[in-house]
Amino acid sequence: ERTGDARTALYKFGVAVSLSPEDSALWSGIARAALKIVPNSDEVSTLQQAAVSAAMNAYQTSRTVSQRAEALSLLAQSLDRRQEGRPALEAYKASLELANAPAVQAALADARARLAAGDP
Repeated sequence: ERTGDARTALYKFGVAVSLSPEDSALWSGIARAALKIVPNSDEVSTLQQAAVSAAMNAYQTSRTVSQRAEALSLLAQSLDRRQEGRPALEAYKASLELANAPAVQAALADARARLAAGDP
């Protein structure tokens, strides 16, 4: 996916969530879009924080187990991107406790290996 598409998605999800702030799927969309954008050097931390905040909001507004699992997976990815290895591992584990997803299992294994090797 092209970066421009993710930027457009981020904008559109932001507009939508301003109209429906209790919609977990919209918050998840913001997190996914923020994670897909290849940031300019001056927007790295802003996009990382946007992804973490949106994932947390997605979790807080979730109403189903699958929404919670997705939000936790997005939170884990967002924390991993910020090089917060241990909190990312905990979020991956919490996601897997709710839904057994092969992609999340693989991400957890990768994060564990990097943390064990001393690479955040």
